Amino acid sequence: MSRAGLPVPVPVLRQGWALTAVRHVLAGDGIPAGRVQVIAPGYDPARFAAASVDPFPGLPRPRVAYLGRLAPQKDVGTLLQAFARLPADTQLMLAGDGPDRPALQHRAQRFGGRVHFTGFVPHVKVPAVLRHVDLLVLPSLYEDLSSALIEAMAAGLPVVATRVGGIADLVRYGVNGLLVAPPRSGRAGRRDRPDPCRPRGGRPDVGRRAEHRGCLRLARPGPPGAGGLPAGD
Repeated sequence: MSRAGLPVPVPVLRQGWALTAVRHVLAGDGIPAGRVQVIAPGYDPARFAAASVDPFPGLPRPRVAYLGRLAPQKDVGTLLQAFARLPADTQLMLAGDGPDRPALQHRAQRFGGRVHFTGFVPHVKVPAVLRHVDLLVLPSLYEDLSSALIEAMAAGLPVVATRVGGIADLVRYGVNGLLVAPPRSGRAGRRDRPDPCRPRGGRPDVGRRAEHRGCLRLARPGPPGAGGLPAGD
């Protein structure tokens, strides 16, 4: 609801442009841009600094991970299409649950056991999951400020995500990952710029620098145990 009592249009919010829409509504009400602050979801740094046991010890490396709901908004089907282009020894871990799971499991049969469905992962186990994967992918069609992306950065992971909604406020080229165009743009899977996550003699370290970015510093630590990721973010 704006200052003038007008609601922000729901279709705009559902397309992942909530932050932009709210800024425009507030600006139209005469509120200076400098007075509008965006507070990213919080995280507990101690949970991501601690060593942890691999929760999936039988899963080979390298591992590409998705963390979130298996729902139409997240467009995990496009991730499966992209995964087909990766080397044959790469594993894909889909951590989460949702209504799209049966269809995705059917589509994943073509990979012969390289796609792993973990089901719902309690939030307390998310840091361990992120510490034992090599890349996080978020292929959402619309998104606000993703807690999964923030926590991946806290874990030192490079990320690949679609340039929608608030994702571009979190992902910075060459610092913590890579942005690609969403399918509806007609440029799905094309990099905005050269790949910043390409290894140079080892695992890419771009994610390690994420903690120095302002977008992550905005996400001040939340209370231990607060919130939950895989079911909704």
